[in-house]
This record gives sequence, structure tokens and C-alpha cells, in this order.
Amino acid sequence: MPERPTPEAVLNCPMVESLTPPRGLPYDAPTVGIFLTSMLSHLWRERHLFDGKRPYGASQWEYDVYAALGKAGFVECSFDEDGFIEEVDSALADELVAGAIESLTPKVK
Repeated sequence: MPERPTPEAVLNCPMVESLTPPRGLPYDAPTVGIFLTSMLSHLWRERHLFDGKRPYGASQWEYDVYAALGKAGFVECSFDEDGFIEEVDSALADELVAGAIESLTPKVK
């Protein structure tokens, strides 16, 4: 496994085309960072209607991020012949995403 990516590299990691409908970039987000900020905006707009399990109408949305991190080589990830994730180091992926999110927080003195 290569050197651990920086939070900035994780945020700038390109999203990959979703294999589940609707196809294309998940939620029109070209990067992991835009995907995450789009989700936060969606949470803010929807408030009490926000569905944490299906924030965009589909469950397992985190696998779109895992696929992006796997394709970038940031986490160990294998794909089946149709392009779906077979195995992924989700613990490391979750850790990288959490670090990327925390890096967005301004440092308060």
C-alpha cells in the first residue's frame, strides 16, 4: 500500500461512475470533497426529512466513496467483473474520510 494520502488528497480524489441507478457521477459530485459537502448541504436543507441511511434515496452510498478511494489506490479494494466492490478496507476508508472532514474545520485559537 502506498504512503497514506493527505486529507487534501482524499477531498480531491475523483469520484467514479456509480454502477447503480442513476448511473453517472454520484450526485453530480466530481470529487469526494464535493460529495461530502453536497451531503452536508442536503442535510441542512432537508433537516427533519433527511434520511441518514438513504440520504440520496439509496442505501450503501458510502460504497461510492469507497470505490473512488479504491480506484485511486488510497485503500485496498477489489472489484468484481461488473465493477462492483467485492472487498474493501472500509475501516481505513472511514478513517481517511473522517480525517478529510476534520481538515475542513477551521482551527480556533
